Amino acid sequence: MEKIETDGAFFNVEQTLSCGQVFRWEREENGFLVHAEDKTCFAYNEGGGACVCCEDGQAEYFYRYFDLAADYGAYVRAAEESGDQPLARAARAGKGIRILNQGAAETLFSFLVSQNNNIPRIKGILNGLCRQAGGEHVFGGRKFFSFPAAETLADFGAETLRAAGLGYRAEYLAGAAEKIASGAFSLREAAALPTEELCGKLRSLKGVGKKVADCAALFGFHRFDVFPADTWIVKLYKEDYGGKETDAAKIAAFFAARYGKYAGIFQQYLFREKRGEGRKL
Repeated sequence: MEKIETDGAFFNVEQTLSCGQVFRWEREENGFLVHAEDKTCFAYNEGGGACVCCEDGQAEYFYRYFDLAADYGAYVRAAEESGDQPLARAARAGKGIRILNQGAAETLFSFLVSQNNNIPRIKGILNGLCRQAGGEHVFGGRKFFSFPAAETLADFGAETLRAAGLGYRAEYLAGAAEKIASGAFSLREAAALPTEELCGKLRSLKGVGKKVADCAALFGFHRFDVFPADTWIVKLYKEDYGGKETDAAKIAAFFAARYGKYAGIFQQYLFREKRGEGRKL
């Protein structure tokens, strides 16, 4: 077992996991089990620090996964110096949030499942897919299920996925998995594109609208210059910024233009603040 220890000033595990960017995690006593692709770790805060425990040979993976090389203090300072009071307040309160480096395929599939869905049900569906179609891996002597490969989900097909509780989303997930598995849609090539082109390519997949594309770009490709807009962001725009626009895509564009290269991390601060820090995902 390996242990990563770091300063917790700008890494709060609960804040990072509970702000809507990731779904495969669970609370345990004194910390959180976090499942990523075919790996699991245990992460927690203690005594002003943050710790991540993982299997031997996986420390580099989880160091990158939690984005521990990045200076998130700089993002908080930029928010505080922006002159934007709602943002400054949100950044101070949510300064422990980090944007995870998740696998692009898992992120895309997860946000396809998330459409018009609630968090507990999303987590339930994804965990069910892992049990049904993912391989097994071991962490701390316990067996866990990995996220299914695109090839496996493509073989399942829409009908099997629909029976797993995906409803109309089954067709979207099956279609995206088939294109990725066949090479018709290359995640590697997509990752090399500028953000606007990346989002456009993601939207070429059936069922991927602007919000899912923005979420996939931010959380699966680490593009901080997008700003996903959900119902909480629309509420924020109207109540805290006095906005009159009603279209979520235009509201997302408003914030993306306002915050530029920091839009994605600022979105997480604002989402957490508007949703209410005491409310658990």
